[in-house]
Amino acid sequence: VYGGVHSFDEVFEASYAQSTIRKATEEQLRQLLLAAEVVSADRLDGSVRLSGNRYWCEALSEHAGRKLLLRFDPDALH
Repeated sequence: VYGGVHSFDEVFEASYAQSTIRKATEEQLRQLLLAAEVVSADRLDGSVRLSGNRYWCEALSEHAGRKLLLRFDPDALH
């Protein structure tokens, strides 16, 4: 299919016609709009600090002392 001399556009169109086009889910799009920051969870209780605020829930306890990637809306930290 790609042998011989073909333009970039011809090769692209042939490849594109055979490709499965996937779209991001609503959840994936929502997460793409969030800011992300790596923080260390407190080694005693698992709480995390971001922009001068402390956040904790029981589920964080199992991540005490670990590095975590937080995704958040910088305009709505509370």
